[in-house]
Amino acid sequence: MYTQTFENAENITDSIGSKAINLIKIKQAGWPVPDGFVVLPYTFHRFIKFNELSLNDNAIQEKIMKAEIPEDIYLEIVEAFTSIKKNFKAVAVRSSSSAEDLENASFAGQYETYLNIQTKEDFIHKLKLCWASMYSERVQSYLGTMNVDTTDLSMSVVIQGLLVPETSGVIFSHNPITDNLNECIINVSYGLGESIVSGMVTPDTFIVNKLTYEIDKQLGLKEIKILASEEGTTEVVTTEDEQNRYCINENAIQLLTQYTQQLESSFGYPVDIEFGIQQNQIYFLQVRPITTLSLK
Repeated sequence: MYTQTFENAENITDSIGSKAINLIKIKQAGWPVPDGFVVLPYTFHRFIKFNELSLNDNAIQEKIMKAEIPEDIYLEIVEAFTSIKKNFKAVAVRSSSSAEDLENASFAGQYETYLNIQTKEDFIHKLKLCWASMYSERVQSYLGTMNVDTTDLSMSVVIQGLLVPETSGVIFSHNPITDNLNECIINVSYGLGESIVSGMVTPDTFIVNKLTYEIDKQLGLKEIKILASEEGTTEVVTTEDEQNRYCINENAIQLLTQYTQQLESSFGYPVDIEFGIQQNQIYFLQVRPITTLSLK
């Protein structure tokens, strides 16, 4: 078996990375998570062995991209991709490494994420790019800086149905700036959440007291929004009206805060959440530990 769906995954281990593990956990617990599946780490190991590649090769990234995927792997992963495409026009493809979210280290932005993947050919290409990203100079340098053993890394790849959200955002269940345990911070903007994650926009910011639900609002410029297009994504300048009003209302803020508290309690540690809102329905796209808190 080279893949496992979020809903039916069994006997999952840390080797698939916290990104994949946490999506499986919340999906199986009944949280609103777009359907998806994980290409398991063994798949990559089999791919490497089949092509007789050496991970110590200086040209390993290029060779991964050129190498052939064994037929049995190809048939299974394409079938899983096709199954997701029955309910979604496109998918997101995200790396999930066993090295992510180690204590005192955050791998946000180190590995790759690809949005609006519509064809099986593009899916295979992006899957290989995720595998190859583990051996990029940037990742290897970061691993070395954090004193992470690079000889026994594993990587899975998360494939998830792509939402077409009106708004998206990121939530920190504890205030990472002040280390205030009683506050959560919600950053929200229009379109796909990559505009916030990549730092391309100044989002609306809501600092919510988790005890009283009092909200401190900070209007962001929300300069652009990232939308799915025919091929890939498109950056669209927001209108003056969009920039001058908050992109979600107080009811949504309070509901997001309640969900955040429940997820934090379920995981037992402060969490960093990515979400999207499509047709007034909140969906969760990622939950991971906050790795920057001192928790005074």
